[in-house]
Amino acid sequence: MMHIPNMAGFSPQRWRNVVDVMLEKTPGNSKLHRLRIIALQESDFNQNNRLAIGRPVMHHLEDTKMLPQIQHGSCLAKLCITAVLNKQLQLEITRYQKTPIAYIENDATGCYNRIVNPLVLLFLRKIGVPSNIVQSLAETWEHTFHRIKTMYGVSNAQYQNTLEFFLFGPGQGSTIGPLLWLICFLLIVRSLSLQTPKMNIKSVDQKTKVSLRGDAFVDDAGLGCTLDLPVAADDHLVCRTTPLVVVALQELAQQWERLLFSTGGDLNPQNCFWFLLSWQWKGRKCTLDTSLTMPASLHLRAGNNLSTPIEIKWIEPMGSYRTLGVHISPSGSNMGALAVMTEITLDYAQAITGSHLNRANILTSLIQHLLPRLRFQMPALSLTEADCNKLLTPILKATLPRLHVNRNTARSIVHGPLLLGGMALPHLFTVQGIDKLHLFLGHLRLGDDTGKLKYKLTYPMCSFSVAPPNFS
Repeated sequence: MMHIPNMAGFSPQRWRNVVDVMLEKTPGNSKLHRLRIIALQESDFNQNNRLAIGRPVMHHLEDTKMLPQIQHGSCLAKLCITAVLNKQLQLEITRYQKTPIAYIENDATGCYNRIVNPLVLLFLRKIGVPSNIVQSLAETWEHTFHRIKTMYGVSNAQYQNTLEFFLFGPGQGSTIGPLLWLICFLLIVRSLSLQTPKMNIKSVDQKTKVSLRGDAFVDDAGLGCTLDLPVAADDHLVCRTTPLVVVALQELAQQWERLLFSTGGDLNPQNCFWFLLSWQWKGRKCTLDTSLTMPASLHLRAGNNLSTPIEIKWIEPMGSYRTLGVHISPSGSNMGALAVMTEITLDYAQAITGSHLNRANILTSLIQHLLPRLRFQMPALSLTEADCNKLLTPILKATLPRLHVNRNTARSIVHGPLLLGGMALPHLFTVQGIDKLHLFLGHLRLGDDTGKLKYKLTYPMCSFSVAPPNFS
């Protein structure tokens, strides 16, 4: 029954009924611009899109290697934390080599709700989706009417697509929403000029080179560029070329914004920021430049306002910022991440102390709730054992008494294995090492850009006695 509309190329009337539910992005904040609209579509229509369009098209994009390398969201065998890890490795290598780099974090607004439907329909036809399937989908989108559901029920009034007021996107809740945004992202990446500035990162021995424009997860894209410097005897010349990096970044960011806007997206300049890594030399020692020692600015023309450029916020190199749920710093400091993680542990300890949970629930909350919140960030950080012990101190002081264990019990027993009489509670430093090793070996075997950044560029003098296996 689901396949009949695909064969005949028509849209059933029942598929055109959508109920919208508005959820708060931030609990307690019911302002209109902070509400997320979820479209509740007919189950068989959503299932049909997944089976007839979503799966075949994704397999086709993967088999033909059309997916852009910089995209880590909605792609098979790619992790969100890998995008953060790439940023950390890129910044780490440039800090080692004292190469100027300029980087911008772009924040797009509502990517799923701004997809231009005719554009993606044309692209679906171009990559081989049958015309009957595309026609059925197009007619459903064109004649769909929406009603809003609240705590008082479903509204009688409705709205729909008209010639005066177009509705864009398949709606959040659609099974093909991620695929359609991936198609738009593919168009943006392929439309970038070959002369567009990018990051060219080389190993110390100059044998390995990685060229990339940045890393993205869904609509959050980080873009950067470096400058190929001539070999000079005087290292002091490096910092004199820094303003050229800012000019190159402005060209890259402006071209990205124009392509994003052309495909229906919209950049939110208020949530965008950029930073610059450059060095000030004094003899044989160097320090990171700040906004006072190396003043610079970045302006972008966004949306329909092409006459008045908007200044993008500058982040100091020693500061920290949040990207994809991880707090990192251009200088490599972990202070920002530690402050956030400490707040999480203190809130958890306070909640556990005043709770009425039994022993089993206390242990479950520690393993299933708190540990994943802390563990997600750790593969992209470099916390010391002392840092991890500071994070664990309030946690153990609150949980051990609730587990009927003395809070002063030796930590070798608390974190020791069960076979040796320990409690086997995970230690954050051990967890961090295991997760880092998993990522290192996984990307090394894949031979992707992350593996090159980690193995070939960060440790160029290291070698393995056995070559990495080829899984192709």
